Amino acid sequence: MTNVESFTLDHTKVKAPFVRKSGVEERQGVRVSKFDLRFLQPNQEEMTTGAVHTLEHFLAGFMRDRLDGVIDLSPMGCRTGFYMITWGEPEVETVIEALNYSLEKTLEQEEIPGIG
Repeated sequence: MTNVESFTLDHTKVKAPFVRKSGVEERQGVRVSKFDLRFLQPNQEEMTTGAVHTLEHFLAGFMRDRLDGVIDLSPMGCRTGFYMITWGEPEVETVIEALNYSLEKTLEQEEIPGIG
């Protein structure tokens, strides 16, 4: 089986919440970065489906407001956070600042885009 970086992370040792750059790949001179935006402790907690779906919609927009080059932001299957893929190599601190902004903006919202 192919080695998947996130499966090599010892989920019993990490302490949520955290943001980490979990990988950088380069193909034909173009780099993309993958970030682990972890909200809850793996194997101990999980977000409800509604919470994941709501955050997915808000973070997809608000993260792009503050961070250039977001390709995708998708929920983790374990529902403890999100993976974000970007062009280039943003610094973790820059991602944390964009995430904090996005969460603050989320708290201000009264309607969920695309859900009604």
